[in-house]
Amino acid sequence: MINSRNIIKKVFGLIFWLTTFKRKKSTKLKNSRILIISCIGIGNSILSIPLIKRIKELNPSGQIDILTTGGFNKTIFQNLDFVDHVFSYENKATKTFRLSRFLRKIEYDLCFLTFPTLSMPLLVLPFLIKSKMNIVHDYHSLNPYFKYFSNLFPKPVSINNNLHDIEQNLNLLSSFSFEIAKFNPYPPFNLKDEWKELAQIFLRSLVPNRNSLLFCIHPGSKSGTDYKRWPLKNYISLAKKLKTLKNVNILFLVGPDESEMADHIHIKGFPVLQSKNIGMVIGVINNCNYFISNDSGMMHVSALLGRKIITIWGGTDEKRNGARSTSVFNIINPDVLCRPCVKFIPKNKTFSCQFECIRQTKAIDVFNLISADIKKGKESHES
Repeated sequence: MINSRNIIKKVFGLIFWLTTFKRKKSTKLKNSRILIISCIGIGNSILSIPLIKRIKELNPSGQIDILTTGGFNKTIFQNLDFVDHVFSYENKATKTFRLSRFLRKIEYDLCFLTFPTLSMPLLVLPFLIKSKMNIVHDYHSLNPYFKYFSNLFPKPVSINNNLHDIEQNLNLLSSFSFEIAKFNPYPPFNLKDEWKELAQIFLRSLVPNRNSLLFCIHPGSKSGTDYKRWPLKNYISLAKKLKTLKNVNILFLVGPDESEMADHIHIKGFPVLQSKNIGMVIGVINNCNYFISNDSGMMHVSALLGRKIITIWGGTDEKRNGARSTSVFNIINPDVLCRPCVKFIPKNKTFSCQFECIRQTKAIDVFNLISADIKKGKESHES
């Protein structure tokens, strides 16, 4: 009988042996060709943007390339002024080897892997592309096979559990003895005219009064993350309460991971934006006054656009990956003391609880917070 664990150990033992002969080189940021690997979720990719911007500031005349997944991630990175090239990654062996041969020809001086890159194929990639120096966090405690990469990553950066993921990424620069930058507002994001026009066409019938407030509600999160999802019935209840306010429009945003919600939302009488046109979705979010959601990638998209954000939190940690924007309200159930309980998206993990931390958060409490903020904004404007 084949023991898969022994096979895996032998494969990574071979990687360790091969990387023993890799010529150790140190290099500097200045005038370097740099590849940044950010192939996790939408939110994680956005949380890597301050690192990318900081690297460009330290390497103004060098080359900054990004390797990421397609779709939303690629669109985000392609619209950053300080990125030279964006390449797509697919987790398929044949395409990975083809990609590595292409990237090897560029002869990268540095390769950064953003936090938290735990995927084994991505950890192997710097070896395949023969980058001179590789910067990654120390995943010994999270990945039992990380020890086999000690030759490839001779000085991994320690993970600081007290840091937000943005600062965790910026901490990768400690390998170069730079003073670690603190987070500043996201750099301006370039919305294409086409996106703006598509958004305006869609919103014209929905928001006839330009002086009204637009609430965008995103009730989903990555598939399989129920511990992050406030029940849809609560979002519907909140939307009904918001409709009682003057000059308010409600729009639900539904993506592929929560597509089953669309029909129920329609039945309840609320409009739904369910589009594969990434640019239009970004353009619509850019027009909203309030963005209401769970902990999700779209929450971080709205932060990148500088929207006012209300997030209902469950098992994940707002201190580690909360939205960073000009105005953020994190709604946390104070009666449940066992949260946060999820650091990384667990695979095949069973929970003994019923996610009371998020399911028991009341719609009226969220509504009261929003209505108080609207009132505060009106008073400030009048004064």
